[in-house]
Amino acid sequence: NGFSKIGASNALAGGVGVRTVAVGADGYIYAGGGMTSVSGVSTSSVGRFSGTGWTTLGAGLKGDPTAGVSIVHSSKVDKDGNILFGGFLTGSSAISSCGIIKWTVSSSGWTNMANGVRRNDSNFSTVFGIAVATNGDVWATGRFDSAGATTTTAFRVAKYSQAASAWQAVGGSGL
Repeated sequence: NGFSKIGASNALAGGVGVRTVAVGADGYIYAGGGMTSVSGVSTSSVGRFSGTGWTTLGAGLKGDPTAGVSIVHSSKVDKDGNILFGGFLTGSSAISSCGIIKWTVSSSGWTNMANGVRRNDSNFSTVFGIAVATNGDVWATGRFDSAGATTTTAFRVAKYSQAASAWQAVGGSGL
């Protein structure tokens, strides 16, 4: 036994390729990275494999308007079966959410996570790691100084409270 390719073609286009995968509760494989297409399907950094083919998630993700690229570094399935993506991103075509965003499986749409995380010197931040606690709270690590709509000081680590739908600093103001 060993590894095998996913899909009929392993044609991958765009920048940095796939950096993260998550297997959803729905059985699909969700991939994120810097790819623009997989097997000829436009992905804009995120895609889903059903077992027979690839599809994009909505219109994909947006990144830095100067560079025009988003790069997904991490993914995780939350307690409700939704897929969280973290990276160098500013949201989707429909919503803004810096650094982290949720693909809501039941509605096949993107959800803002209280405006995500930000750096003080710009709106562009990067989430490198995501963890989900058993109660549904989400932990994010990366290159950021604040989190949420109220810009809670959260240096490099923050917790998203599922119950409060808000970001909280960890250990005072972070690491």
